Amino acid sequence: MHWTPTNCGPSGIWQHEPCPDPEIPPAQTKTGARPDDDTFPTLVVWATDECSLYATDTSENQARAAQLLMLHAPLWVEQAFATELAARATPLPDAGDLTEAFGALEEALGETGFGGVLHARRGLSAAAAERRLTSAQGSTLVTQLGNRVAFGGGYTALGNTVYATGPVTVWRGPIIPRVAVEPTTNERQAVAERMFGFGWECPTTVYAVEVTG
Repeated sequence: MHWTPTNCGPSGIWQHEPCPDPEIPPAQTKTGARPDDDTFPTLVVWATDECSLYATDTSENQARAAQLLMLHAPLWVEQAFATELAARATPLPDAGDLTEAFGALEEALGETGFGGVLHARRGLSAAAAERRLTSAQGSTLVTQLGNRVAFGGGYTALGNTVYATGPVTVWRGPIIPRVAVEPTTNERQAVAERMFGFGWECPTTVYAVEVTG
C-alpha cells in the first residue's frame, strides 16, 4: 500500500524586507520537493470455525467465525505494526525510566510540528499510570501534551522499548465470509477474513527509546 503523507513537506522562514530593492533578486527561495510516497504492508486476517459437513444450519458456524475475527484481528494487526516499528525506527539514547523515555519521544515528535502516538507493550501501562504519564480521554489514553498512547496486546515483541510515530491511520475492508469443504473427513470450515492496511504520518517519523531502568 502506498502512503501519501499530507502533513509532511518543505517549510521555513522568509526574512521580510519592508523595502526590497527590485533590482536585487532575493537570496532565499520558497521551494522544496514533495516527500516520496512510502509503502506499508497490507494483510488479510482470517478466523475459522469447523462443523460437520451434514449440518443443516450453518449460520452459527459463520457467526462464530466472524466473532473470532472481530476478537483476534486487532492482535494480528498490532503484531504486524510492531514489526514495521522495529524495522523503521530511528533509535534515540536509552532512558533510565519510563518518564525519561516519554519525554524524549515527545520532544522528538514536537520537532515535526504535529502530534503523534506512543506505542508500548501492555505490561508498561501500569508503570505509566503510576507515574501519571497518561490519562484517559474518553476511550483513548493520552500524555500530558495530548499525544495518544497505544499499549497494544500485540506489542509484546517490543519489550522495554517505547516507540513514537506520527498520527496513525488504519484501513479495514469488509468482512468476507467463505466456506471450505473437506469431503474425505466430512468437515466444513466457515472462514471470515478481512483486509487491513495501516500507515502513519510521516513514514520516516518513528523513534525508539529503550527503557533500561
